[in-house]
Amino acid sequence: MTHCFSLRSVMHMAWVLLTVIPTISHAQWQVRYDVCVRSPTRQYKVLVIENQKLTVDFVPHVFWTVHELQYRKTKLNQATGYTGSVFHWDGQPIGTGHRTEHHSEQLIDVTLQVDDQTYRLDKANGKPANLDFTASGQQISLIKRSTIGPMAHQARFDFDPDITGYTVTHRYEVLIPITPKRFAGYRYVFMQMMPKTISRWCYYDEDGKQTCGTMSEPDPAKPMPKNQFVFKDAVFKGIACYSPTEQMGIAYSYPKQYPGTNHYLDRAAKDNKFRGILFEKDQYQVGEKLTWQMRVLPFDATGDNWQTIGWQIIQPTW
Repeated sequence: MTHCFSLRSVMHMAWVLLTVIPTISHAQWQVRYDVCVRSPTRQYKVLVIENQKLTVDFVPHVFWTVHELQYRKTKLNQATGYTGSVFHWDGQPIGTGHRTEHHSEQLIDVTLQVDDQTYRLDKANGKPANLDFTASGQQISLIKRSTIGPMAHQARFDFDPDITGYTVTHRYEVLIPITPKRFAGYRYVFMQMMPKTISRWCYYDEDGKQTCGTMSEPDPAKPMPKNQFVFKDAVFKGIACYSPTEQMGIAYSYPKQYPGTNHYLDRAAKDNKFRGILFEKDQYQVGEKLTWQMRVLPFDATGDNWQTIGWQIIQPTW
């Protein structure tokens, strides 16, 4: 099955086949490569990690960043941007898909841990080592090592059988002095893009206080609104975002309330974009180490209880 075709008829056929033909799985998570087709001329391979409820893609040609997320075959995260760490360095954006003449993320290696086995996924040029690779297991971890500007970087994605979602950990070590002038601009540890069907949101501080709002919803009869921040510089434990039409949501939860800030951008014609800035300083010394974690957790809910369920997911300290 090709899971990310944009052609509705193909998607429907795949859904029918999965519904009618029973499958037997002896492991919680399955790993494989698949073809993503965006148009007749735009096709590329993605690495798929999935179980019976959740499918998460990684795109090798953009430094193995998360591509899309589907929960019960409904897209809750989409590939209208990049989900890895991005920040300005010497006035230029660097990280994930951002490349300039002088700056680009430098990939070191990508490995996959499947229970007690470890596999190298990439070749020296960063491309997949073996497009026929498959694996299955109870515990899956994808680990990427790279250099982003002045920092050594590790991104780790853990898929645990006990949660329907994944945990991402970004670790950094400063390699050269970071000054306010060279580090000026935006600094994002986490980025997530959601479809416009996800039009409700609530963020929660560590005491459970919530702040809620709505995003723009496309209306062909009205002029397209401009991109705008629905909140900026917010400090919180996590944010829950909800689709009334799908009766599904997705929560982004930190293990504790970090002192760094977050914002949410309504890109009216494209998506809703959550960013965790989190870098608290504009200068760092060589050898300083920084770590941030976040859980990405889809959930089912009704219009009446999604805010409560969102807090139940976000509340635990881990």
